[in-house]
Amino acid sequence: MDYETFTKSVLNHILPLLGPDRSARLKTILKNNGCKYTSVIVDTKGDPIAPAIYLEDYYSAFLEERSVYPDDALSEDEQIDAIAHRILENVAHLTPPALMDDYSDFDSVKNRICVKLVSRSENEALLKHTPSIAFHDLCILFFIHLEMPDGSFGSILLKEDQFLRWELTPTALYPIALENTMRIFPAELCALSSILQSFCKNDPDDAAKTQDRDLMKDICDLSGDTWMAPERPMPPQSLVLTNKNKYFGATAVLYPKLLNRIGDALHGSYYLIPSSIHEMLILPTSIGITKPEINAMITEINKTEVSPEEVLADHCYFFDNRSYSLK
Repeated sequence: MDYETFTKSVLNHILPLLGPDRSARLKTILKNNGCKYTSVIVDTKGDPIAPAIYLEDYYSAFLEERSVYPDDALSEDEQIDAIAHRILENVAHLTPPALMDDYSDFDSVKNRICVKLVSRSENEALLKHTPSIAFHDLCILFFIHLEMPDGSFGSILLKEDQFLRWELTPTALYPIALENTMRIFPAELCALSSILQSFCKNDPDDAAKTQDRDLMKDICDLSGDTWMAPERPMPPQSLVLTNKNKYFGATAVLYPKLLNRIGDALHGSYYLIPSSIHEMLILPTSIGITKPEINAMITEINKTEVSPEEVLADHCYFFDNRSYSLK
């Protein structure tokens, strides 16, 4: 069974399971970097938010079960019926919180509007109807952050019609959204070596590492103006800049004074390497690697290690610590 037939069959199995106030439909959703996904949208009468369940993983599981258990597998119809029931169970757990009485009311959602950083060139189709702000060769998009009852979270990307309804421009909304982003997604900075060692369960602690971790926490604490640069520079090493949720963590480069503080702590300039939309690697120039070498590494990693939807850029950025400027 091909994918298109599978999606239509799933929908046909879901429809009889719905009550009179609910309906379902298939929708192709354009995501980051032009990636398209097929989802089942389950609408409930009177509810402004409809959960979307993506079907790609269900199709992979469907094919895998039929290949692993060719003799004992359920019939295709039985398998898809089981998938339909599983999808509706997931929809029940994805019921949105009482986030807003009226989605069109700006005051009811303004404290949850955040920003994320994406590639501009890879999102030309999306940007036709999605207001944004340019940031170098990237762009800043706006979304409403949703906190789910089970502790997970989702988002609603703000499109052109919403800005018109609110009579707002991206420039006017940006300071509010950035402040929300810094509060909901606080920055996190750590040594790449510590992350790798933690995976191997081999991260011996010592006074120097503890001092470095405390310094990185101070760098990311943007709640006040108490920052003082250390007298001695942080040891030259690869750092990872993200946020505590590890969700569009590369957006932390927008946080005011954060890049300046990192330069002060390193006592020098550095390269920002967009390893994905979720984090930036920081490489001090004192390490000695050249920009062309870094860009070649980024290109190779994007091709082999990063999913197409999570690629941010194919080149690095340079932070000049003398002028406090990103180039």
